[in-house]
Amino acid sequence: RDEPHFPPGGMVYRGAAVDSQKLDFYRRSTPGLKFRIPAFVATSFEKRRANFFLTRAWEYHQEHTPRDGVMFVISVDPRGEDNDAFRCKNASLIQARYPGVPEEHEYLFTQYSVFTLTQFVEKNGTNKDPHEVHLRAAEDNRGHAPGLPLAPAV
Repeated sequence: RDEPHFPPGGMVYRGAAVDSQKLDFYRRSTPGLKFRIPAFVATSFEKRRANFFLTRAWEYHQEHTPRDGVMFVISVDPRGEDNDAFRCKNASLIQARYPGVPEEHEYLFTQYSVFTLTQFVEKNGTNKDPHEVHLRAAEDNRGHAPGLPLAPAV
């Protein structure tokens, strides 16, 4: 069977419920800002799967500590699909293969990966109409200026 090894169109997704203070980092930043995220960032090749996690987190937090629904849309260099030289070196392909668990394909970005904010789209912040944070993943964490700002882990 031909298994996906590269995200379709070079896009991966992460759905989350994010508190206002952390969301403000993205809301107030100017597109083009480079930064590091000091935590692992798990993403899915399928937006539908990311929506599942977003809805689950959003519904949980509505009962406890309300947070906004956010869909992170992360692009990697699409040339990486056909040329390993352009593959993101900060992410590992994870394929879940446990008995009874459906297979899932994701990129897991390592801690302190470098991203560039390309756009913040303000929406209602619900599970049905989440804000969108569009990021571009750096091809390699090496070679970036020291002291890049740290984004909050989400």
